[in-house]
Amino acid sequence: IVGDTKQLPPAAMMGAFSSRHRSSGAEHENILGAALDAGLPRRWLNWHYRSESEELIAFPNARYYGGELAALPRAQRDAHVGITWRQVNGRFLCGAKGNNPVEARALVDELTARLHEPSRQGESLGVLCLNQAQCELILDMLEESEEPLVQEALAAPAERRLFVKSFEYAQGEERDAILISFVLSPDPASKRLLSDFGVLSSEGGERWLNVAITRARKQVRLLTSFAPEQIGSDCAGGVKDLRDYLMSANSGDIQTEAPLSKPERGMMAQEIVAALEAKGYVAQSRVGHSAFQVDIAVKRRGEKGWRLAVMLDGPEWKSHLAAADRDGMPSMLRELAHWPVSTNVWLPAWLRNREGELARLVGLVEPSPRASRIPA
Repeated sequence: IVGDTKQLPPAAMMGAFSSRHRSSGAEHENILGAALDAGLPRRWLNWHYRSESEELIAFPNARYYGGELAALPRAQRDAHVGITWRQVNGRFLCGAKGNNPVEARALVDELTARLHEPSRQGESLGVLCLNQAQCELILDMLEESEEPLVQEALAAPAERRLFVKSFEYAQGEERDAILISFVLSPDPASKRLLSDFGVLSSEGGERWLNVAITRARKQVRLLTSFAPEQIGSDCAGGVKDLRDYLMSANSGDIQTEAPLSKPERGMMAQEIVAALEAKGYVAQSRVGHSAFQVDIAVKRRGEKGWRLAVMLDGPEWKSHLAAADRDGMPSMLRELAHWPVSTNVWLPAWLRNREGELARLVGLVEPSPRASRIPA
């Protein structure tokens, strides 16, 4: 039985199970809840592979999964990767319309501009909205657009097609970039923000938020017509989490809870860091904000991004059950997290030949054609 209690339960197709168990006195909304309450053995699937940046999963990891998810840290920040937030001067139209035309137009304009950016060619896009009325307005704008690239995106193959959906229908979707419209705005007269955030205000509303903000591989783009500080601190769980998420996105700080405790560096790590720093390089141990961290990251002084990831053997390396986690990590860092170079340093090799291993690491840091071809 596989599932995630922090996201949404099975839909109406599982209704027969729910009906039988409610009639028998149980209060489980799905078979996963029943299995957990029955005490069946439980195993965690900890690796999160969808996001190309751990920034995308940092908030839900800290808030919902106790920091137990493992994601790969990127070698450097990328303007096209991560979480960004923009506030527009939109107005929520209460009543029959229930949408925000200014915010909808801003989102459509941004989406159209993305399709024209050469650096984003081939990027798949999705749009999520807090309510269905906003979805319908945005979809009408897109379908009426005379931009050929917009029409191509709407008619693309299913797995890459531009979609526009409300939070209720977000689960199961996945795109390179997700643009999210939160629709609501403060009342023009009272300047107060409505407390009703739709599904986010309902019991378990944090699960809807968790689904919405974890659909992207590369970037989440947030559009609101309010500032996060305008959401009251006494709101329901899902809305409070939204407030904290927006504040995190606004500050650019992906640390949404206390930092993960980092054990003391082993002697080998300390020696390697000190030796690299003595040669003029910047070296840092335990780089990353998830359950997985690069043991040592290295770059030349003045560079913004890390150039070399060094993985060490030791208790943590030994604890990985899968061979891919133990021995395949250097290639995963290069292919999935875009580290220019990555390698292992084994304790026996370091003890036998410190100078030789150090020279090898220096050769990997330097951007010579020969060094870039050295295998891990």
